[in-house]
Amino acid sequence: MNSLSNLKNVEDSWLIPLYTYCQRAFSHTHLPSHNEDHHLRVWINAKELIKQLNNQGVFLNSPDLTKVIIATFLHDTGMSITLDKTHGLESRKICVRFIEEYELNDLENLHELLDAIEKHDNKEYQNKFTGTVNPKHIFNILSVCDDLDAFGLTGVYRYAEIYLLRGIPIEYLATMVLKNLTNRVNYFTQSFGNLKNFHEKHMKRFDLTRSFFTDLKNQIINNRNTEGNSGPLGVINLINHFVINKKQTPVEAAKEIIRNTSDNYINTYFKGLITELCSIEFNYKTLL
Repeated sequence: MNSLSNLKNVEDSWLIPLYTYCQRAFSHTHLPSHNEDHHLRVWINAKELIKQLNNQGVFLNSPDLTKVIIATFLHDTGMSITLDKTHGLESRKICVRFIEEYELNDLENLHELLDAIEKHDNKEYQNKFTGTVNPKHIFNILSVCDDLDAFGLTGVYRYAEIYLLRGIPIEYLATMVLKNLTNRVNYFTQSFGNLKNFHEKHMKRFDLTRSFFTDLKNQIINNRNTEGNSGPLGVINLINHFVINKKQTPVEAAKEIIRNTSDNYINTYFKGLITELCSIEFNYKTLL
């Protein structure tokens, strides 16, 4: 038995229903940082993790994999209803409806799937799942794979969008992100630091996010204001203008910004963001 023999069958069965279910949930909500594309990236992260665990002799059976793909595609659907930290409860309700619609009520340990979805956004990791040493536990897999999407240049954009939408002033943004980011990376290392190549790959992405927000914090301290149109502060203000206010997708916004900026930092950031978001690895159609 190994995970890989079941992984393709589970994806073939559930990718389209779950992606479209998630897509419908966000059909009237402009939140590209957490819409169906975010959920797809979390699933891709989960597949990568499952393969790494498989190489270490840790196998997930078909019911386990079914719960993982459901969790990854539905965990943030509650953000189509509320942006606050209670969105996990709303996601749980949406998942219950999905389970009823697709007659999955006999899925083994269903309560663990629902509990993991509800609790996944507690980035202080203060819940009944914290400290579990089981790498196959649904909460560990979901939380870490969700956290990995907060790394890299994509993570910078996602933090900026959701924190600004939650009303956090720009002057406090970097400090709050760096604390949250540290909690995420510590949990990642605690849970899967033994997967050397996997851990090293994503630590490089973490370093990009940490460096950006460290630069942002220093720029705000030096400028003594948040009105800058260059460097990391310029990136944040442009995300606010084009993605939040003008409701563009991050790729649309990035292309327009690149055409009109003369700032090298901004240009480099948004070119990198396009590269990440348009990677064939995260292209839904290539998985069909």
